Amino acid sequence: TIAVKVRDQFGNIAAGDPQNGNYYTGIVTFASSGSTQTVTLRDSIADDGGLTDRASPELREIRREVRVAEEQIRARIDAILRSREAQSFLQDAYVTQRDGRTVLPVKATERHRLRGIVHDRSDSGNTVFVEPEEVVEPGNRLRDLRSQERTEVQRILRDRKLLLDAKIRVACIDPARGRLNPMPRDLH
Repeated sequence: TIAVKVRDQFGNIAAGDPQNGNYYTGIVTFASSGSTQTVTLRDSIADDGGLTDRASPELREIRREVRVAEEQIRARIDAILRSREAQSFLQDAYVTQRDGRTVLPVKATERHRLRGIVHDRSDSGNTVFVEPEEVVEPGNRLRDLRSQERTEVQRILRDRKLLLDAKIRVACIDPARGRLNPMPRDLH
């Protein structure tokens, strides 16, 4: 992706790798929540083109909280699946998702035995997909955290783009000669 290409180019620049006989500096400074941080693009862009947790302290914390919420949901669902009672009302012993919510397949005739929110029904009508009452609040928290994560990623990308647009030529300074070098062709 373009993000990975830019990351790799700036990673080479930051490492001081020669390119056409020139040395570049490649550390990008950006404003984050009123404070200034120095982060290399190599540190903030993953191989798949997404942002790593190191892109901002806020993103790191949100993603940590996401993992905690996911683990809470998983533990509560596992407890339900392990119970003897569940075997009598579950259509099958698996966990699935409906509209981003963790649900269990429950026999429609046994729906009353698992308190929670019905999110879907099978085409045959024999199965209802229920989010157990025990995971509704952690599920709400997870959905809120995912929204915060999307907002933070958009903010980071917007901030980085604005600063890259403004400072890309600064990143092409030859510190030995104190002058601007041509921008690498990959970044045109």
